[in-house]
Amino acid sequence: MLNYLYYKLYKAAGQTSSWSIAGFSASLLSCFLIGINLVTISLFLSKTYNAPFLASGNYIKALVAIASALIFVFYYDKKRQKTILAKYAKESNKRRVFGNIALAFYFLLSYLVLLMAATFASHKG
Repeated sequence: MLNYLYYKLYKAAGQTSSWSIAGFSASLLSCFLIGINLVTISLFLSKTYNAPFLASGNYIKALVAIASALIFVFYYDKKRQKTILAKYAKESNKRRVFGNIALAFYFLLSYLVLLMAATFASHKG
């Protein structure tokens, strides 16, 4: 799933800017999206179950930064990029359209859940 997300971000970055920086952009966007989702989950759990909000402690911020850096390095590796691109290069038009719809739904859902968690957080407590 994450590899397919990376593939779609790579293709989008290559088509909208330059193919020479598509790998960098896709890796950076992958880290950003995963980080936003983790913060959203933490915010939701902190307001729903009174769990600690993970983004409030300095050591947690450092761990999230290290995890993001590892994800970035994992996907920025040229050999891994070629493997992922080769795996999804032969997808059919029907599969490509389904993937685009699924990815759009993922972006929309991520944004809406973040918005709902932030709104819930500001009205509760």
